[in-house]
Amino acid sequence: MTAKSLTGKFIRTMIVEPAVYCRSKDDHRARSRYYQMADEAWGQFTGIHAGSTFSDHFGAGFKDGYSEYLYAGGNGSPPPVPPRRYWRDDWQTPEGHESIEHWYEGYRTGAAIAMSLGRRDVAVVPASTSNVCRALPPPGVVHPEIIPSGSPSDVPVVEPEMRAPLPNEILRPTPDRTSSLFDVLNSVVGRDKDTPST
Repeated sequence: MTAKSLTGKFIRTMIVEPAVYCRSKDDHRARSRYYQMADEAWGQFTGIHAGSTFSDHFGAGFKDGYSEYLYAGGNGSPPPVPPRRYWRDDWQTPEGHESIEHWYEGYRTGAAIAMSLGRRDVAVVPASTSNVCRALPPPGVVHPEIIPSGSPSDVPVVEPEMRAPLPNEILRPTPDRTSSLFDVLNSVVGRDKDTPST
């Protein structure tokens, strides 16, 4: 390896790539955005349940559960211990434990709402093999299975003409398709398997 190529790799790795994607900055922006979304969801939740009163601890848990689910995923269960703010000596009372239980319940509720809205699917970078890419319809296309119940029947439904095969369906032998990989490759390059290659 030459000094020039080492210098180029150093510049790319230490300067260019961190400028394009800095994990700490992206994490900070993402957490801020998710917490803002959680705050908006909390406002909607309290608006829907206007006749109910919720403790501040339930609200804090709701926002934490909502934003943490968007950030880290998971099954919506709260962490095994509450946040550090509840670890102090003054929370080690029956009232303190009740407040912590409110936080846990709020966390579960916030995470469940974030899960039900499907917001995490668009909060992660999709891999080429993920189902997220296939789950999202192209703009302007509404599939029948994602029309909410009770929606107007005049919503235009566009059926996709065909779908791309899933990775596990490609070249998998089936009763009606018994070609071997060798046969498929030879048909692509235009050779017969009995013809020797030169």
